Amino acid sequence: MVRRIVMTFRQAGVFPIVVVSEGGDKELRRQLAGLGVIFLRIGADADLFGFAKAGLSFLAGKCEKAVFSPVNVPAFTSATLGALMRTPAAVACPSLEGRSGHPVVIAREAMDEVLSYHGPDGLRGALATLGDRRAWVSVGDRGVVTSVRDEQDLLSLVPQHNCALIHPAIHLELEGETPFLDDRCKLLLYLIDGTHNIRVCCELTATSYSKAWGMINHLEDVLGYAVVERHHGGRDGGGTLLTERGRQLLGAYLELECAVRERAQAEFDRLFVRTGLL
Repeated sequence: MVRRIVMTFRQAGVFPIVVVSEGGDKELRRQLAGLGVIFLRIGADADLFGFAKAGLSFLAGKCEKAVFSPVNVPAFTSATLGALMRTPAAVACPSLEGRSGHPVVIAREAMDEVLSYHGPDGLRGALATLGDRRAWVSVGDRGVVTSVRDEQDLLSLVPQHNCALIHPAIHLELEGETPFLDDRCKLLLYLIDGTHNIRVCCELTATSYSKAWGMINHLEDVLGYAVVERHHGGRDGGGTLLTERGRQLLGAYLELECAVRERAQAEFDRLFVRTGLL
């Protein structure tokens, strides 16, 4: 079910994607290998709001909007997620026939307020404090209110959701004789810019230390200029920062990726959806 949610996030162009889980998540990491996911661990006694706060704390200050969905609500569509992300509100929540559901989209302006809530009502209480700054977005997507506890209802949605997941999957690579900048390298550069610590980046992405440096070294060899600044020493391996050109490279790659995705989706709609082939 986690993989289904991650695929929906990717289809909607969400980046970065953060998966918060309890310790001992080797199987989960195996299932999501290659999907460009950031892994955060949390204590086994955490409640739903604890999971939400862990992810939101990591994303605060790094993005304009954050999307939260619990693992037990896996069948909402990327079209629903896109509608929520386009809603100009501090928080956008889906509503199906008067029932609230998931995912929830939280704008940068509201993240600190949600994180500072310590009342008894968890995520529901934190969102309620925003009053009329929270928007309810009416949708026709039953997936927003169907959880794994509703087994038969969820199973009935799977064929429809599988169809909704069909899209032109763009795996962008820059290459010369060999590829040198792809999804994994993009995520590594993004995390270096935020953490300044290559070992932390490796832990967050389930990447070996040698593999991470191999990607960076190959990238710099092809480009002919430094992408990171290395500060050796220290228990954690010293500091690692993106150079100015490294930041420009990452920004350009993200912009190209977005443009390619949008064009591919437009052509997909023209060639497959409007013709009734899919």
